[in-house]
Amino acid sequence: YCVSAAQVMIPASDISEHISTAGTEASGTSNMKFVMNGGLIVGTMDGANIEIREECGNDTMFIFGCQEHEVTGIAAKAQEGHYPIDPRLQAVFDTIRSGKFAGQAEPDAQEEFESIISRLCNIRAAGTWDGDRYLVIHDFPSFVDAQATVDATYKNSAQWCKLSIQAAASMAQFSTDRTISEYAKVIWGVEPARREVDEQAMSARKMAGKDKATIAKEAQEEASNKQAAAEAAAKEATKLEAAAKEAAKDAATKEAAAKEATKQAAEKEAAAKAAAKEAATKEAASKEATKAATSKDAAAKKAAKEATAKEASAKEAAARAEKAKEAAEKEAAEA
Repeated sequence: YCVSAAQVMIPASDISEHISTAGTEASGTSNMKFVMNGGLIVGTMDGANIEIREECGNDTMFIFGCQEHEVTGIAAKAQEGHYPIDPRLQAVFDTIRSGKFAGQAEPDAQEEFESIISRLCNIRAAGTWDGDRYLVIHDFPSFVDAQATVDATYKNSAQWCKLSIQAAASMAQFSTDRTISEYAKVIWGVEPARREVDEQAMSARKMAGKDKATIAKEAQEEASNKQAAAEAAAKEATKLEAAAKEAAKDAATKEAAAKEATKQAAEKEAAAKAAAKEAATKEAASKEATKAATSKDAAAKKAAKEATAKEASAKEAAARAEKAKEAAEKEAAEA
């Protein structure tokens, strides 16, 4: 790793690839450096990529490949013979095997290339050193898709610039100061150890080789500087005190407003409850009136029914009487 080259390359980068298979990278700091300089990442969900994505946002990274929890399942399926090779990658393998890049001109290189491809294509051993240890074949299709997304996004220069600024501005979490401080507390368990300063020894070193007039002049200047610093500190303290008082006053005003608002809210709530109670009372009275009206209506209907029945009985009795009269008259006439 050449730091001198990195100092030139990293700030100039628009995109960087950090493509370790999920679960294989301890952390990684180069990706932090790239993003701090405005570069975006094409990468897997591995190492520091995970933390960077949490800080910068999903849209600032072009993620591809399997997740760490999926690795075991992929290897298990491969042992059963299910480990498909993308046709595009298969075409690359076939072209390399054809000898186009080395062939008879460089037989050693050709043999090495074919050995690598043969190991990758040993599909039942995927996830192990006898096969595709880092699941390159599995992750290849999503890697191609991620690169296509990069190309499409890069065409929109304003959007790319926005993402670059967003990413770089979100990297404070990865500053050296924060990192070393956390390591000291969490991992190393150490506290800051400040060196004691021997004021007399320092003063003696300062005065060594100087005449009395120079020493007196410097002492006077130092005293003047200290006095000026003390006055500035007192002035700043006064300003801070005034600001604190103003803040306290503002807080008291806000608190009083909050109390008043709470009081008004309580009054409104009480009024609402009273209105609700009154509405409930009216509703109950309305229901009772409706019930009484219903009862009266039923009684009226019953009375009308009874009157109708009596009228029908009276008509029937009148008819019978008429018939009896007619019969009596007829009988009298015959006699």
